Amino acid sequence: NLYDATRHCWRVKFDTVNRYKYVLAVIGGIVKEVYEVKCWQDAERWPNDGNVDGRLEFIGQVATEDVRNLLRLGFESSDAL
Repeated sequence: NLYDATRHCWRVKFDTVNRYKYVLAVIGGIVKEVYEVKCWQDAERWPNDGNVDGRLEFIGQVATEDVRNLLRLGFESSDAL
């Protein structure tokens, strides 16, 4: 599903990513969904994963409609911010 594909296995530093309040799911340059991040944690190993050491994943939910509209859900990602 799109949420799991978006949230899992980011190669980022916790100190940097911990400031991210929202994450955009982008496919083919189009914003498909906007997620509100509740927290970041060490990535769990899922079936068919390679090495997840040092990678993070977020726990969150679909953002409110106002936020989704603000971040231009359905528009090209270059126009979203």
